Amino acid sequence: MLYGVKMPQVGPTLTGADVLRFAQTAERLGFDILFVGDHVVFPERIASCYPYDPGGRHPAENVPNYVEALTLLTYVAGATSSIRLSPSVLILPYRHPVLTAKIIASLDFLTRGRVILGVGAGWMREEFEALGAPSYEQRGAITDEVLEIFKVLWTQERPRFKGRFFHFDEMRFTPKPWQKPHPPIWVGGNTRPAMRRTARAGQGWFPVHLTPEELLPLMQKFRALVVAEGRDPAAFDICLGVALEFARTSQPLNVPEDVIGKGHAQQMVEELHTLARMGVTAVRFDFLTQDVDARLEAMQRFAKEVRPLAP
Repeated sequence: MLYGVKMPQVGPTLTGADVLRFAQTAERLGFDILFVGDHVVFPERIASCYPYDPGGRHPAENVPNYVEALTLLTYVAGATSSIRLSPSVLILPYRHPVLTAKIIASLDFLTRGRVILGVGAGWMREEFEALGAPSYEQRGAITDEVLEIFKVLWTQERPRFKGRFFHFDEMRFTPKPWQKPHPPIWVGGNTRPAMRRTARAGQGWFPVHLTPEELLPLMQKFRALVVAEGRDPAAFDICLGVALEFARTSQPLNVPEDVIGKGHAQQMVEELHTLARMGVTAVRFDFLTQDVDARLEAMQRFAKEVRPLAP
């Protein structure tokens, strides 16, 4: 199983030095992937409901210094050597597909194949409007078309495209990604459209904030969608996003349900083995704190107490 960590990306005291210290420590401790989130702006008035929080509010909504996703990955790429790099997830309708494909291909080329491309359709109408992005209501169809464009640009010698939302005449597009035919595409979301998009166009599915009991029926639905597309479920990665936090005592943590192992190392090991038996191939660890030192402490404990016994 692969283990990744969410990068420090937001906060009033965030510095570039903290970001590099985190990335280099994660690599030294043996973590496999560095993940970053993706938002460009948080409008002052947000009526849209964040789908992964019981209260519907994004945890970074009122926190300053949310660093742009692809800039952050590029910044840490040159300070690391082997750890994989992944937006989780990049909101595709925000950006022009040709420029985005160029950035992703360039990053993969320069890092000799370290990119995992996490993608999503987005959830915040107000951010779409602030960015002048195409129709919020059509974001799913736009995302599907952008993924199609990526593959055309990354695999064809003289790509051209004519679609519902975008078109371009024959062009030269280089460099191609280092990975062939392209970086793996992991589609984020717990919904049926996200699972269907993965089954049709992805190489991995990226559900988040679910317990094993909540995940199991969704995995069964996902596999059925994959089979319906004529593809092999065993060929897909499944990366579950959960929270990493360690209890200070033997008492249970009063934390969200998706904290792995409820904060206790042995329970983490058991839960990770359960997830592996279910078919989960990777885990993204989020954190309950923005404090970089606290995150590093949790990572060090995981590497020492959990990873040696985990799948």
